[in-house]
Parts: sequence; structure tokens; C-alpha cells
Amino acid sequence: MYARKGSQRLLQAAVNLAPQVVNVPLLSAMRAPADTAVEWLSPLRSEAFVEYRDGATYDRLGLTLQTPSTDFWPNGGPVWDGLARLPMGEVVLVEAKAHIPEMISSGTRASEPARQMITTSLNRVRDSLVRSSSLDWTGRFYQYANRIAHLHFLHENGIPAHLALVYFINAADVDGPATVDEWKGAITLVESYLRLRRHRLSRYVHKLFIDARDVPDPDA
Repeated sequence: MYARKGSQRLLQAAVNLAPQVVNVPLLSAMRAPADTAVEWLSPLRSEAFVEYRDGATYDRLGLTLQTPSTDFWPNGGPVWDGLARLPMGEVVLVEAKAHIPEMISSGTRASEPARQMITTSLNRVRDSLVRSSSLDWTGRFYQYANRIAHLHFLHENGIPAHLALVYFINAADVDGPATVDEWKGAITLVESYLRLRRHRLSRYVHKLFIDARDVPDPDA
């Protein structure tokens, strides 16, 4: 059963019914040849649209990590909206959104000792990517920060990973933005706050703007 509305439904429909809607902008953003094969591993209709998190994510991607993921993040980490694999071992983590309020998170709700592990990992990633910042990444834009942190973790493990941030426009069912500029304004705010406008992993972070009207309606 497809999700009822929003980015979850749109990504499920795109991946399963019209993958080119995502593949084309993804490959363009990655500067990969247009005929590069994209193997979607989730969300697949044949697997009841299961979404992966924690060690199951890396197992699904077929990755062997040098550092155990549990040394970096406690169980109960990010649930990825989508996962994909490309030739030559490249992998893609997908986060999708259909309306701007999704950009704001309430911060980590983890309790100790998991909270301390998260804070330590985020601080280490922040110090690696951002100069002279003591900003707490566990707060208002925690979700964005932890997605960047997991991308960083994979690169530390020698994995050629990419983070695809999918922003749907014209998602009328959730009153989403009608223009790319609206999304860009919100993204600039988040990245400026976290001081992540430009960093050494920027070339692996891809912002895809997809018109919801180009995604087939599963119920049509």
C-alpha cells in the first residue's frame, strides 16, 4: 500500500512507477553519464516499501564498514526515505521532503547514554567540516545535521557515498512550495545556520527539485 500523502508517497510512486523522474536529476547532479544504471533498493513496492535504518541500511547497500556503525551512532538512527546503488560501488542515501515545515526538527530525543554518543559524533563531524564553530547540532535542524553526519561516516569508511536531498514542488496534498526558489530560501536558512553552505563533502550532497505533477498517481 502506497503512503497516503506527502513526500513518502511521492518518492514511492516515483521510484516504482517512473524512476527516471528521480534518476535524471540525480545523475545530472552527480555529473554521471545519463545512461548510468541506478539500482533502487528502497522504497520498493515488492518489499512493502520498507525503509531502512541503522545496520540494516549498510547491509541492504552491501557495504563492509571498517568501523562498526554502533561505534558512531546508537540504534534508532535515521530512517532513510530511499537507498540506491550505482556501478563502481557508489551508494546513495535519500531524504525527501514535500513541504517546508519538514525542515525543522525538534532535536534529538535520545536519552543517556545514547544522547552523549550522538552529541560526540555530531561535534566531531562539525569540527571536521566547519571551522571555528561550537554550534549545537542536536537542536532545531538536527535532522539535516545528522544526515550530513552519516554521509561523513561513510566517507570515513572509504565508501563513495552520496546524499540526495529530494525536494518536491507542487505537492498540493500537503500545501507544499510551488517554486524552487521557495525551497532554496529554506535550504539557505538551514545551511547558513549550521554553517554548511560549503564544506568538503558538498560535492556529494545533491539537491533535487522534482515537480510532483511529474510523478504518476498510483491510484490513477
